[in-house]
Amino acid sequence: MKNNKVIFTIVLFIMFTLDGLAQTQKMMTQNLDAPTNNSQMIIKDSSVIHVFARWEVKEGQLEHVLNFLKIVHDESIKENGNLFYQVHQSKSDPNTIILFEGYSNEHAFEEHKKSLHYHEYVLRKIIPLLEDREVIVTTPVNL
Repeated sequence: MKNNKVIFTIVLFIMFTLDGLAQTQKMMTQNLDAPTNNSQMIIKDSSVIHVFARWEVKEGQLEHVLNFLKIVHDESIKENGNLFYQVHQSKSDPNTIILFEGYSNEHAFEEHKKSLHYHEYVLRKIIPLLEDREVIVTTPVNL
């Protein structure tokens, strides 16, 4: 089981990193130097936070989780420092939800975790409906 989680983490990172980096660069215009050519963008703030979360929803609870998650999504994308909040569903297991979130910095991520909607919906309503939950907090690696 542990090997499956490691493989999941690697696959998840590969799947979303390119998309997330592109969105981060696009959405952080306030932190960009003027490009020297059309293909070059330099992010000044390298403290961007990407969050990958895997939720395994208890049997029969998916509709409730998705309804609560809609509220969390809609409120989260309004937050200062939120770059994106994507919700994905596994094709092989519909009860597995993958979240991919982007924040401009650690402060924005911490403020998200203090928000009313995070406490009310994620902590109080959604987590009790999950079999398992894994959250991975990352920063992009500039290669």
